[in-house]
Amino acid sequence: MGQTAETQHMKTWANAQIDRGVYKKNTMKGKLTALDQFLSILSDDEPRDDPNWILENLSSIANRYAIKNNAKTETTSEYANRVKTLIEDYVRFLADPKGFKPKSTPTHTLTGGDSKPKKVKTTATETEVADSTGKRFSSYPLKGNRSIEYRTDAGTEGKALLTVEDVMRFTVSLASQADDFDITNPEHQAILGMAKRLSAKRLQLPSGEE
Repeated sequence: MGQTAETQHMKTWANAQIDRGVYKKNTMKGKLTALDQFLSILSDDEPRDDPNWILENLSSIANRYAIKNNAKTETTSEYANRVKTLIEDYVRFLADPKGFKPKSTPTHTLTGGDSKPKKVKTTATETEVADSTGKRFSSYPLKGNRSIEYRTDAGTEGKALLTVEDVMRFTVSLASQADDFDITNPEHQAILGMAKRLSAKRLQLPSGEE
């Protein structure tokens, strides 16, 4: 279905927030992609031009999207969350343009108070910093002057307090947020297949138990 004046205005506003540095580009692109996916299943006789109506009916819209596209629960939930946060910020902006502040502004603060982060190591591929609580802040560089930033609990011998299964789950979650994620792509479906196997593994009983 075609774009409406209000949804187009929302997208123009969203892109303007990227230019102002209010949102990270990839984060907002992911929200806009999710919005497009959900709007695509709405008919012209539905109030698709009303952000409040979309919010109120988001659960129903998400279910319809999942059924029509045979989408995984994880993907649908992630898309619904992206649309929800996008519209909530947009509606709050309309209510108070001058006083608007997004609910989830990107932050790079590593520690509280006046404490300074302690640099642990720097390699050609990743930079790690330990804060005063012992958590490790890592920044993984990507092409195009981009990066993925995350925190982990510090383990032993300079490693993170993580298991391989933890990393696999994080990878699946991160992949579903990619702006070019396509549930019809066989390679991308393989990632969701890994999520399904991990879920099955978690529910599997130990040997000998009924």
